[in-house]
Amino acid sequence: MLDVFNKYATEKQYLPATKKAYLNSLKHFCDFSISENKTDDKLISKTKDWVSFWIASYQKSVTKISSRK
Repeated sequence: MLDVFNKYATEKQYLPATKKAYLNSLKHFCDFSISENKTDDKLISKTKDWVSFWIASYQKSVTKISSRK
C-alpha cells in the first residue's frame, strides 16, 4: 500500500513534506475513528499501526535519499 501511495504522490509531484503530512493526517483520522466508532476498534487500531509503520518507513527512505545528495 505504501508503494502505491508513493507512486501516486510521485506522479502528482508532491513534495516530501506533503507526503509525510498526508500520512500523518491518515494517522490522526484513525485516532478520530477509534474515538467515534467503537464497533471497528480493532480494525482501525491495526490500520493506525500500519500507517505509523509507513510513516517511519517513509522517513527512513527520505533520510537515505537526503544523505546521498
